[in-house]
Parts: sequence; structure tokens; C-alpha cells
Amino acid sequence: MLVTDIKKIDDKEEAAEGYCGLGMTYYEQKQYDQALEMLEKAFDNGTVKTAELCNLAGTSALCKEDYAKALEYIQEGIALAEEKQGNKKQEDKKLESFSCGTFKKVEGSMGK
Repeated sequence: MLVTDIKKIDDKEEAAEGYCGLGMTYYEQKQYDQALEMLEKAFDNGTVKTAELCNLAGTSALCKEDYAKALEYIQEGIALAEEKQGNKKQEDKKLESFSCGTFKKVEGSMGK
């Protein structure tokens, strides 16, 4: 899919997905100017920013020596990663609490 084809897509979600894919492809090809441009278009069209995508955008900006933009994306990526890790820890605690409660119930019913 070419950029001109993506511009013709009416569905923003599909366009965002296309831009995101192109951004990652350009990044892999070390075409950082195009990678950053496509990733930013993906974000503008509704692609959810993840730590991984912010890292790609930040690294692309760094490679083109746009240090302010690189710092912005990398900091955003770090914040998203920390948030994700915090959410995972909360989920782990909930699961642990649920598992302990279930175990105690099973253990209690076995003693009867």
C-alpha cells in the first residue's frame, strides 16, 4: 500500500493502520525521515500510542537529529511503559489476592 493509496482511505482507523505499518517498514529500512512522518500520521489518525511506537518515533527523530522531538517521544514511551508496568502489578496483586482467597476456600472446605 502506497501513501497515495492511504490518503484515499475514508476510514481513519484503516488509514492509521496503514501509516503505522509504513512507519515501521521505513524504520526497519533505516529511512528515519519517512518513518517519523508515517508514525506521526498514524498518531494523527488515531493509532494508539504505545511505548514501542513512541520508541520507534523517538529513535527516528534522534537519527534525524531532531533532539527535542526525540526527547518528547522517548519520555512519552517511558511514561507509557511505566504505566503499563504499574497496571500489570495491580493485575498481578488482584490475581494473587483472588488465588489466595480461592485457595483458602478450597482448603477450608477440605477440612470439613
